[in-house]
Amino acid sequence: MFHGQIERPFKAVHILTYSDKRVTVALNPHCLHILDSKSPPGIMLYLTYDQLSWEFEEAPEDGEDFYSSLWLEFDSVLELEDREEKVTKRVQVFSRQVTQTTSTSFFTNELL
Repeated sequence: MFHGQIERPFKAVHILTYSDKRVTVALNPHCLHILDSKSPPGIMLYLTYDQLSWEFEEAPEDGEDFYSSLWLEFDSVLELEDREEKVTKRVQVFSRQVTQTTSTSFFTNELL
């Protein structure tokens, strides 16, 4: 489990109060959860490992204010008025706690 943040969807109304959303990423042998960090926490995203692909992006060495990122990609269904459409979604979780070593070792061990 590690703490991080994700970007909130942009809404013109909230341009002055725009901020990232704090989250907790919980990993277990079967799935990944992204939990809202408010109290009580709510499940924002639940994916089994066969439903997602992932990629780790290291923070730049010269950037003190930059975080490493865990990118998650998964299929979703967009419900339109007259039909459903399959789309691919990407979520970027920024965190100082996740590293290339921890993400690679966890996902490699769980997916084998």
